Amino acid sequence: MTGSTQNQPAPKTRGWRLPHRAHAVLVPFFLALFMTLIVSSIATVKAVGLADDIVLRIAAAWATSFVVAFPCVLVILPLVRKLVARLVEPPG
Repeated sequence: MTGSTQNQPAPKTRGWRLPHRAHAVLVPFFLALFMTLIVSSIATVKAVGLADDIVLRIAAAWATSFVVAFPCVLVILPLVRKLVARLVEPPG
């Protein structure tokens, strides 16, 4: 048999992955998620110590800060990219 499709690998499929346009929202989402969790955890432990309900206190502080931080990151990240582009020499 001389068919050219016999030994070719199957085409890749996206599977569960999101389309590339989701990148513009997912990067700020995860950046805000992790940064607010880290900062809220540090600030809460510093303010109240390792209290019995520290996890609940951190969760409450994180939820409040994430709701504010995510929209801020969506707005500020493009501005930061432009600022960095002016400060850094382009490649090549």
